[in-house]
Amino acid sequence: MVKLVIRETRRLNKNEIIDAKLWEVPVTKENPDGVTYSLNYRIFDKKKGDWRSIIRYDNAHKYKNHKTKHHRHIGSEVTEIKFDNLDKLYSELLKIRNKLKKERKIHKIDEVDTWEDLK
Repeated sequence: MVKLVIRETRRLNKNEIIDAKLWEVPVTKENPDGVTYSLNYRIFDKKKGDWRSIIRYDNAHKYKNHKTKHHRHIGSEVTEIKFDNLDKLYSELLKIRNKLKKERKIHKIDEVDTWEDLK
């Protein structure tokens, strides 16, 4: 049986949010951790008038050459990660976000069109 455990949106400021979702699912060979999750850091794109994903963690499906389904998306880059729990991923996401802000890669959110503009 699938059970929704967490579904929340945290607003960091008027142009930044983090969406978190976690479900308990039956333990299977394909899903040995018994969870399905998505953790998504998004910024508001004023030009498009919509929210745009910058950093996302999930285990929706397995990527080629990855040993597990757990991975992180930053722009078009997908990296396999270790999953312990959602709190650790949330802390890691905030560290990456803060690093990008410190490097001034996320400071004029309304002027950013693509992830490549942040580099």
